[in-house]
Amino acid sequence: MRFTSFRRPLLAKLFPGSTCVDKIEYEEIDTQHTLDGSGRPDIVVDHDAIYALVEIKVYTYRKPTENQPTGYFHDLLKDKRKERWLVFLVPKGWEFEKTVKWELELLKKEDRGVQTQFVYWEDVLDIINEYKLQDLNPFFGDFYRLVKPRYRPDPIKFETKELDMMYSKEIPEALLKLDKIIEQIQAKSSVYKPDRKHSGRKLYLEEDVLYFKNEKGELVFFFGEWTKIWEEEKSPLCFGVNTELKNEARVFGSLIKDAKNYNNWSVKAVSRDDLEGENAAEKIWERIKPVLEAVINAGSQVDTGEKTGSK
Repeated sequence: MRFTSFRRPLLAKLFPGSTCVDKIEYEEIDTQHTLDGSGRPDIVVDHDAIYALVEIKVYTYRKPTENQPTGYFHDLLKDKRKERWLVFLVPKGWEFEKTVKWELELLKKEDRGVQTQFVYWEDVLDIINEYKLQDLNPFFGDFYRLVKPRYRPDPIKFETKELDMMYSKEIPEALLKLDKIIEQIQAKSSVYKPDRKHSGRKLYLEEDVLYFKNEKGELVFFFGEWTKIWEEEKSPLCFGVNTELKNEARVFGSLIKDAKNYNNWSVKAVSRDDLEGENAAEKIWERIKPVLEAVINAGSQVDTGEKTGSK
């Protein structure tokens, strides 16, 4: 906010139509200011003609507090300045946006003088891009590199020949053989005490997955590359549920009809169709997100069957 070239276009986005945007100075913007009994918004704009509260959410799943928006709104009602604003800066897809907007509509029936606005992190990136701030200022360069991968990641698109390679069993078999060659040479040259180093990944992995836990700390769900599944299903990616957790496994089974059992996991291979297109990661996430959420939430249900622990 120190930089006028960023502050003014951002304030114009936060307060569309405001006549005060070009008049607000950096010194009139505060952070983490505690209100009198109404919570602590992330940003407060305290100008002669405008009083604004800005709440910032970084994660799509972060819940609003009791004061968001009710406490903030009532604080603004007490003020008599020309413009009063309540603004939310959130990621697109924030899970609580519809609820907060509904609450705001009810609150605005009390006083239409308080203006409300939702702005997205993608809008912030657009401002930095439009004015080339990431190239002109090292601070904005660092900030841009931090924020962009989270809110506007580069789309991942596989070429047809790459998909042909991945959706076959030859690739994992070849990687396994290369790993075994290195291991055998290491054994044969042991007299020379070689020190094998790698970048944190081996050529052939048994698994490279994300594990998700429930509130009890039990392993519930996974997504990633499980080489056994790749070999048998000819699919490089898969996801699944821990079958030892009865509620979670039952919910997973109701959503995924053609899953297969491997060890203590019910597993579904990611289809080739999900990896095709302009943004494979987004496509896959849309596919697995509702399943993941349903499985995680299933842990809070009462289990009438046999109770078991995680594997």
